[in-house]
Amino acid sequence: MSDLDERESIMEASEELCAEMLARPQAGREFREALLERTCAAVRSRPRRRRLLVAGSVCLAYVAGLATVTLWTRGPAEAPGTWATQIAHTETLVDTPDEPESLLARVPEVSRSEQIRLLSRAGDLYLAQRDDVERALYCYRQVLELTPNSQLLAVDQGDSWLLASLKLARIQETTHENQRS
Repeated sequence: MSDLDERESIMEASEELCAEMLARPQAGREFREALLERTCAAVRSRPRRRRLLVAGSVCLAYVAGLATVTLWTRGPAEAPGTWATQIAHTETLVDTPDEPESLLARVPEVSRSEQIRLLSRAGDLYLAQRDDVERALYCYRQVLELTPNSQLLAVDQGDSWLLASLKLARIQETTHENQRS
């Protein structure tokens, strides 16, 4: 029986040891209150931070839109003397009739720069007045063939949407060809 007594005393000792090991130390009341206060403050501030982040993002997008509109409407600075060429260009347009067929009939008789101007004007008339995209496309393709590549790099403000798209496509096409070789 002495063997059993020894085992019981070992069991009791191990239970006491386990109880001591598993017992959590109790934190002081001040520590618990400070921890609760910090936790509540962090939980309360999360929605505020989210709202501020969303409001800041909206404000940033608004300012970016204003900046884009301001820069877009201002446009690039004009070179000196550009206004004189624009006036001369508009005066010659006044002299030309508003029939695209008569403009196309004059194309073989004039210089290359005048051919480009007449074809561009005829394409504009086909597109704006007659809504004939096919004939406008025909005129604009000839404009692109006659225009040197160095002048194609700039899309003018007076260009129609179709001519501007064709110019951009031609620029991308030449850029792609240059990258291949």
